[in-house]
Amino acid sequence: PRDRKFQKNSHFSRWRHLPYCKVNGITHIPIPAYHASSNGQAESAVGSFKSAMKKMCVDNADIEMNLAKWLLNYHNTPHPATSTEPSVLMMGRRLRSHLSLINPLSAGEKVRSKIREQETRVESEKTLRRLEVGDTVLYKDVLGKTWNKGTVRGVSDKVYEINAQDGQLVK
Repeated sequence: PRDRKFQKNSHFSRWRHLPYCKVNGITHIPIPAYHASSNGQAESAVGSFKSAMKKMCVDNADIEMNLAKWLLNYHNTPHPATSTEPSVLMMGRRLRSHLSLINPLSAGEKVRSKIREQETRVESEKTLRRLEVGDTVLYKDVLGKTWNKGTVRGVSDKVYEINAQDGQLVK
């Protein structure tokens, strides 16, 4: 960091830390202890942590489990300042959670490539082959569940009119 805010009487303002800051080009900015406006991010983080722990302790009294859940959630949530999850900045990847098991978009590249293959296959099946008037086709009789031969008589956007071999008009 270029500058660092520390409370006036903290161990960071002692004689050992100041030369470290100077050598590494870090500007030391002393702030008063427990002054919310000068220590806003830290106070906000502590407030959100306390609020979450109170809510979680109502459902589950296991503090260690609640802390682990909160930390996992915190590390997988994009930070407003960086728009990136802290776990991605720290380890280069998102941590696995229940959401990553449900949501394939947060899964690994292998899963994403399989999903892409499946989507392209489905898209290719959705696109209709363009038929022209006079083309010979096979159509399925829905009631009889049989395939019959016919000739295309009319073409619209999504509907084909087919002359069946027995002379019936099928759409």
